[in-house]
Amino acid sequence: MASTASTQAGFLPPFELRRLVRPVFAPDQSSSDGPPQPGPSKNPVIRSVDGHGQLLWVGSNDGRVKGLDIKAHLTPSRPPHTRVASDTVRLTDAVDTQPRPHSVSGRLSKPSSPRQAEVGVAVPEDIIDTSCFQDCQVFPATDKSKLKPVEKLILVPMVGLAIILSEGTITFHSITDLQPCPSSSFPFIRGVSAVTLDELTYNPNNLQSSNQPDDVLMCVIKKKSIFLYLLSMNGIQQVHEVAFASATFQCLLRGSTLLLSDIEQYYLISLEDQPPEVMPLLPISQSSAPVPDDPTVTSSQATRHRPSMAAIPNSQEFLLASHTGSTCLGIFVSSSGDPSRGTLEWPSNPRSVSVDLNHVLALLFNGTIEVHLLATQELVHVISLPDGLDPRSLASAKFGISLPGESYTSQLNTIPFCLETRPIPNCAQSSLKAKNSSRESCLSAATHSRILLVGRDALYALATRTFLAEVETLIKQNRWDDALLLAGRSSESFQRGTSSTPSPTRRSQTRRAELDNSAQVTQLHYIFQKIALHYLVECRFEEAGNLWFQGHGDPRIFLRLFPLLVANNLCKTDTLKIFSGLEEMIRDVRSAEELITLNLVRNYSPHIKPDVDTALPTVDLKAQLHEKSRQVLLRYLRRWRRDRLLKGGASDSNRHLDSIIDTALVQLLSERRQVDPEAYSTLRQILERPNSCVFAEIEPVLLENKCFCILAEIYLKRKHIPEAFDIWAKLHDKVYEDEDFRYDLERMASVLLHYDQVDLVLKYATWMAPLNCNLAVKILVEAKVASSFNVDTTFESLCEVSQEAAEFYLEEAISRESREAGNGKRKSDGLVDKQIANRLINLRTKLILGYLNKMKGLLRNTEDGPSPTMLFFRGLVEQFMTNAEDEEFKPQSFVDLLLEVSLPESSDDQTSSQLSDALATRAKLLLCLDQSDSDQSNYDAQQIRSIIEDMGGSAELLAVERAMVYSKIGLHRLALSLLALTLKDIRSAETYCMQRGTILSSGQRAGLVEKAGNSTGGNERGGREDGESTDSLIGILFDLLINSAVSSSTSARQVQHLLARHPARIPLHSSLERLPENWRLDPLLVAPYLSRAVRKSCHLTHEATIVKAIALGNHISLAVAYDDLLLFRDHKN
Repeated sequence: MASTASTQAGFLPPFELRRLVRPVFAPDQSSSDGPPQPGPSKNPVIRSVDGHGQLLWVGSNDGRVKGLDIKAHLTPSRPPHTRVASDTVRLTDAVDTQPRPHSVSGRLSKPSSPRQAEVGVAVPEDIIDTSCFQDCQVFPATDKSKLKPVEKLILVPMVGLAIILSEGTITFHSITDLQPCPSSSFPFIRGVSAVTLDELTYNPNNLQSSNQPDDVLMCVIKKKSIFLYLLSMNGIQQVHEVAFASATFQCLLRGSTLLLSDIEQYYLISLEDQPPEVMPLLPISQSSAPVPDDPTVTSSQATRHRPSMAAIPNSQEFLLASHTGSTCLGIFVSSSGDPSRGTLEWPSNPRSVSVDLNHVLALLFNGTIEVHLLATQELVHVISLPDGLDPRSLASAKFGISLPGESYTSQLNTIPFCLETRPIPNCAQSSLKAKNSSRESCLSAATHSRILLVGRDALYALATRTFLAEVETLIKQNRWDDALLLAGRSSESFQRGTSSTPSPTRRSQTRRAELDNSAQVTQLHYIFQKIALHYLVECRFEEAGNLWFQGHGDPRIFLRLFPLLVANNLCKTDTLKIFSGLEEMIRDVRSAEELITLNLVRNYSPHIKPDVDTALPTVDLKAQLHEKSRQVLLRYLRRWRRDRLLKGGASDSNRHLDSIIDTALVQLLSERRQVDPEAYSTLRQILERPNSCVFAEIEPVLLENKCFCILAEIYLKRKHIPEAFDIWAKLHDKVYEDEDFRYDLERMASVLLHYDQVDLVLKYATWMAPLNCNLAVKILVEAKVASSFNVDTTFESLCEVSQEAAEFYLEEAISRESREAGNGKRKSDGLVDKQIANRLINLRTKLILGYLNKMKGLLRNTEDGPSPTMLFFRGLVEQFMTNAEDEEFKPQSFVDLLLEVSLPESSDDQTSSQLSDALATRAKLLLCLDQSDSDQSNYDAQQIRSIIEDMGGSAELLAVERAMVYSKIGLHRLALSLLALTLKDIRSAETYCMQRGTILSSGQRAGLVEKAGNSTGGNERGGREDGESTDSLIGILFDLLINSAVSSSTSARQVQHLLARHPARIPLHSSLERLPENWRLDPLLVAPYLSRAVRKSCHLTHEATIVKAIALGNHISLAVAYDDLLLFRDHKN
């Protein structure tokens, strides 16, 4: 047999002509023993054939039906099966006890004789055994009748029937042993010219399981009528009859549409119409040339004009052959009679036409079979027939027969594979490298066939390899791109088939379709994975990654290419499911680096010098390939993860696998941070959203790749606060560098406020003090664990890093302690807890000492002379004293001047900052020193006195502060002397007297709080409840002013004003005696004082008189009452 192949896209030929059996019917031994007789041969001739699975039934012209079993090629280890034949045939007496296949039941007969090969002739081996399992004389000859030919044989496995048409009579037989069915249920149908089954019967989706048989529609055409029958396992039933007169030669039925032909014309009939609508389509021959009587003439002009037609599977179309004279056309028509698709052309009228899912086959009189693509009408294959075949027709085994060969289906089985298995070292030949195979090995691939070539006494199968076998053949030939193209076409066809939404009428149809779809998907997955592994060897990483994803391969196999990925630690002991056909290839998967090296050695060694490992071009190429491989892996993992999230995941998706993928993704993305900004953005998205990363594995990876901000966020999310703050602190201190860091101290503070570990909160609050003292103090005061801090220890820690933060902290601590003390007073009925009071005293003392030390530093002279702060405050004092001596200037206190003063405009930024700090510090100092909210001293005044007396350089510079300290000790005369005489601040001195030792008014206190920026003061009461009275303090002030008035006109004026404002508080007798003799008795000043003093003296005298009279009246009342009591007692006695 010769074959030419103009195959598409370099694929294998779509069909292979395989010999089934030749001859089918053994020659008659009795006639062969004698001399040859003249005339035609008496050996049986094949008239009909049909098959199903591994069974093949062949009908002859002498009424015989021979059952053949398709087997695998005989081997020494497998003896041939001996079949049995019908007892109606003369056979030898040899007996074989070999049982029949399980699919055949019924009676057995004696075995037939094996065929003998011709001497000296090399006969190709038949696929079918040399003997058959059944040989029935269905229509034996009798004395009154001759042998009847088996004109048509139709197998209907769904209902277990074999339909035989012979000389116009249809009989029904068991499909297993051809025993006639009961005539009561399956009566003969006579006068038949043509019979066919509904083409929808042959749709694989219509096949039913054996326990749920389905009715089959059969069309029977007689001379004047068309009948439709329903076949079932229980009998036949006529369901429709249509009157139609025609000499039908062939017919096809699809649903309610019937295509038939006579010897001249094709017709299309709609059986639904009454009467039926008959549509003439085409003549069988459009040529007027006469047809010769000699059928052996092969000229295209002289070919017999036979009707040839076929139904297109899974479609509503038919194919008709029409002779045009020089050629023959194949025309496609729809069920409505309209032309469709393109047009086929043959060089002669075909003997027979047959169609499968993708091809149109035509048996021509020139001894060839032409194969056209159904979709494009392209001629893709021309098959030459064997010599001496005497071809008769192309028979369709609509249900298909299976031919022996390697099926590859076992390679689709899944087996466990442990990832600990590594490639065998020093392997001479990797299994990933495909081995070239011969054509013979390719041709033995597993095949099936729906089309049979029928000769006079021979059967051949037009075998199509299974899809998987054809792809495997291409892969073995290293034609991976062709195999992939073929698989791609199958995938597109499958997607088109599954995208449609058919309306199945039977539940079993849907189940069968789902099984078929599942099997096809599994094959595609296997093919994609296998080609992907081959592409890996060739370092075609991009294609390998795409195919591995399309094939739903396990990502852990792909991860083995990169053994340094930490994700491999999670799966190194995993056992996963793989295809058995890929086990050896997967076992030999090497790392990407090894694959690249082997590829470079194979392509460049020994041509490149000095060697592949050190030559600059190959080193650069190796780096590029390695980078490419990691990019491919990254894209593959991202695609896999997206598929898992959107569609429920790829194969074997589970939580463990998710953790492996997410961990590998994090490492790959973090490594690409410096070269791909988008990778870092993707990394943040993955880690900010719910993920399955294994933190222990990605933690060192993120540190190594300097993704500090992301790692800190993970620490924070996992409640690892110390680790998160350690990273943030190092980022602030520039120990770590991360472009994504935004110096967010507010967030750190918010976390510390609610954290419950004292040491950590104290540590980072102290660290934060130089950066933002307000936040640091807020943490120390308002934190959840603030009550656990030792204020003294915390204050000392803050002093080491920030004096400002330390002072601020003490201010807030004092404020908090004061609130607690106030709550304690209310709860204990005015009794103050002594421990809290002493604590407040110590804290305020520390705070004041801190202010004093700061002021001392600001006032300290520099190498160039007095400090700017010293000059500024000295200027204020001089200005104030000058204004006090000016009679026209309105009197004010020194504190009011401090509140109104503004910084010099000519000073630089540093000086302005220093002066502003000094003013704020002095305001805080005044507020703290003027405390008056308890019966005891609020701070250690003696300790403060020793410090403050050594500061300032002159008494008037800090006169107000010193006066406040002296007031706490009880040195009122000294305090008033500083205010009234040294500073000349008579207003502050009067306030001191009126508030019994307190200098600041409520307005001044509010102003100082605003200037200081906090509230460090006590309450705002006007004076203390203990100590000297207002009158005594006014007297002391008067005495100080009188003593200095002799030498100071200012003091004299101040005495006069004091007398005018407080006449009632200054004793008249002492004041008049001490007034200087040289003073003028100014009526505007002295007269009011004298009048108010005399009035007060008179009031006191009258008050004493009234009190004396009241006392005398009470005495008299008591005396009278006593006398009455004595009289009553005497009278009683």
